[in-house]
Amino acid sequence: MLVKLDAFDNPLPGAPECERLEMRVLRRVEVADGGEYWLAELLKPLPVAHDDLPQNITHVIISPRFEGTTLDGAPYGGRAANLAYLTNPAALNAAQVGVEDVFLAQIGLAAAIPTKTPAPAKKSGWRSLFGLRRT
Repeated sequence: MLVKLDAFDNPLPGAPECERLEMRVLRRVEVADGGEYWLAELLKPLPVAHDDLPQNITHVIISPRFEGTTLDGAPYGGRAANLAYLTNPAALNAAQVGVEDVFLAQIGLAAAIPTKTPAPAKKSGWRSLFGLRRT
């Protein structure tokens, strides 16, 4: 599933010019608090200029902003979500991700990106509207 994250509360740490991130959700990850957390790969690496972070962020963790909510079925415009940069590459394949593996970056709105375009309507003409056939 492809997801976009935008409408950040504040500029992203190390990348203040970034207004939107697009990512591919890879899998759900286990975290000590048992909440809903998802590992995602950014479609384009995010270059960051921050002393405590790698130069390019390639993976992130996203989660619902509020306890008891989910990112499934986000309404138009998105649903509030937490964004954390994955800073420990070893955590990519780990069963569990801890606070030491991430850098909490920001809060934004998450929404699915449609991957299929709707098929154009068939042009069947006025005859089909009235159930008429050619003779």
